[in-house]
Amino acid sequence: MKQTKNNSVQYQGSIQDSKVWDQIKKDFKKDKCGNRFDVILSDGPWDQTACNLNYPTLKDREFLDKIPLQDLQRNGYYFMWVTNKKLEAALRHLEMHNYERIEIITWIKIDKSKIIREGIGYFLRHCYEFCIMARNKGPFGCLKEKSKTHTAPNVIFAELREQSRKPDQIYEIIEQLVPNGRYLELFPRPHNQRPRWTGIGNESILWKKARTKLRRQQRDKRFQEQILKSQVITLC
Repeated sequence: MKQTKNNSVQYQGSIQDSKVWDQIKKDFKKDKCGNRFDVILSDGPWDQTACNLNYPTLKDREFLDKIPLQDLQRNGYYFMWVTNKKLEAALRHLEMHNYERIEIITWIKIDKSKIIREGIGYFLRHCYEFCIMARNKGPFGCLKEKSKTHTAPNVIFAELREQSRKPDQIYEIIEQLVPNGRYLELFPRPHNQRPRWTGIGNESILWKKARTKLRRQQRDKRFQEQILKSQVITLC
C-alpha cells in the first residue's frame, strides 16, 4: 500500500519484503552523492527488552540484514534508535555496512511536571533512550555540501508519550542538519508523517491501534444492521 499526502510518501509493508524495496528504487533515483535518501532514521522492533510491548519484535538479523543500505545511500547519515542491550549489535551492524558512529543523541524522558521519568531496565531503572548517529565512511565532501553542522544539540528533554513513540525533536535535529533533504524513516506510524519524509513499515499508514478501532466500528455497524433487520413492528 502506498500513500502520498502533504509532500510525504508512505509505504505500508514489511521491510523484509523485497517488493517494497524494488518500488522504492523505482520511485527514488540516486543523486550526485549516490543517495536515494540523505538521511535514514530507524526505530527498529528490537527484541529482548524488559518491557511488555504492544507490537511484534524481530531478532536483529531478521530486520537489520533486510535494509539495502548500499542501494539507499552512499554518502549520507544513518540515525538509529537502539536499546541499551542492543548497542553492541547496532555498532556491529554499522561497521558491517561501512558506517562510522559520529554522535549519540540522548533522550532524557520527563513527565508533564518536568520531572525525570524512570522506566524499566535489567539492572538499573532507565531514564533515557539513545539514538546513534552515523555516516558512511570515506570523504565527507558531497555530504558536507548538504550539511549544516554545529546547529543542533545532542540531548533531548521531552515527555514520554505512547509506547515506543519518539520525541518530535529528533526530526527537527535531522532537518536542521540537512535542510530540504530527502529523508527516509523505517518503522514509522501515521503520527510520524512529515513533509519531505518517506516512511516504510507495517504500520506507516494504518497502525494497529487505528486498525483495531476501524474493525470495532465495522463490527458495531454490522451488529446494528442485524438488529434493524430483525426488528418486528407490531401495530396495536
